[in-house]
Amino acid sequence: MSSQCQLTDQLELLVIQVEPVRVSWDESNGSHIEEGVLVGLDASQGQEWLTLKSTEQHYRIALSEVIQLTRLRDNGQVIPFKDD
Repeated sequence: MSSQCQLTDQLELLVIQVEPVRVSWDESNGSHIEEGVLVGLDASQGQEWLTLKSTEQHYRIALSEVIQLTRLRDNGQVIPFKDD
């Protein structure tokens, strides 16, 4: 589980720094890709959630649904979520 802890630490750092990111995730109605800033990371209902603020709205995304998260700074560093 140490990789999950490292991932959570990375995400908390991105939230604190209000980093611009691109997140792609799956939901029951299909895949989504949005750009914005991470403004929250919390746990409820037995899983962890990211809050992404885009120009239009806020998205609350379950970490288990995230496919890929890319930092838009630093040459678009990809933070891996799922092993293919």
